[in-house]
Amino acid sequence: SSLVPCGCPAWALRLLPGVGAFASQVLWIIALAACIPAVIFHSGRHSVSGGMSSNLGTMVDTMLAMKLTIYMPLLVTTRCLVLDSTFNSELRANMGSPRGPETLRFIRRWMAVCVAVMASAWLLEACRFGYGGLSLYSKFVFVRYCVFLVCSSVFFTLVKLSLDKVKHLRDLVAEPAPNAQFWNDATREYLATCRTIDRMWRSTGYSTSVSVLLAFDSIFAAIFGAIGCAEVVVSGRVTSLRPWCWAFKQLAIVCAILYFIASIHSMSSSARNAKRSLLYVARQHLGRMKPWCLHEHFAFLHCVEGVPCGVEVAILPVLTMEFIAPMVKVAFG
Repeated sequence: SSLVPCGCPAWALRLLPGVGAFASQVLWIIALAACIPAVIFHSGRHSVSGGMSSNLGTMVDTMLAMKLTIYMPLLVTTRCLVLDSTFNSELRANMGSPRGPETLRFIRRWMAVCVAVMASAWLLEACRFGYGGLSLYSKFVFVRYCVFLVCSSVFFTLVKLSLDKVKHLRDLVAEPAPNAQFWNDATREYLATCRTIDRMWRSTGYSTSVSVLLAFDSIFAAIFGAIGCAEVVVSGRVTSLRPWCWAFKQLAIVCAILYFIASIHSMSSSARNAKRSLLYVARQHLGRMKPWCLHEHFAFLHCVEGVPCGVEVAILPVLTMEFIAPMVKVAFG
């Protein structure tokens, strides 16, 4: 409730997907499930591009229905995360700290970006076809938008909490006490931070559901990119920007989510001077430590280098900038 604008009634919060009452979660899942057969049975009535196979519209509508299916596990894991005691304690601690106002600004700024993107996409569809000519998916898309907005707010909250955990430790390490106990305490706090981030992301299943969404969005972008290329081959020119816009939007979403996730590890272990990561700040004390705390300082550096702090997604290791950079180059290269 601390993340929503002041004056929002309590009953409205209980109706939100993922964060509201249990009965409302069941109703939202039923609403998503009801949209799927409706979109599939209504498929094939809107062509994607002129000159293409008539089955193309049916295939796209089927994929759009599958996209609604993907949001069901995301909604469930968002609910699990919101009810997690670790997440709630970290959120309360962050809101009560000097970083609280910054967290609110971060979340609301990126939520405004999400609303602007979704509104632009829907308005472009409505302006092209008129509301009566929109596909059934476009008419039902408000259900997915509601789920997406709430899940996005939880995602940005989780990212900010994870980043602030690492930043807090980095600020402590920036001005260390001249004794060995400080570095022993810093090592224990770093390991505790790694466990906290892992519990909030992986143990709740949230990172797995996000990875499924990313995988589907990547496939979706590839298919629409293929449709755009096939259209150029068939007609010899670009007759519609719609498939290219859809492909770009999906790729942009995937890259943005991967960037936010990888930035947690980058804040911990990046070697870039501009990033000023935890590891970078700790290394600045090399050659200046007192002889009686050199061993503990080296132990802290070894711990940060050897125990990655970040998000494990499904069967993949902790996501890093080095891991996602080739993906971004392939997508936009």
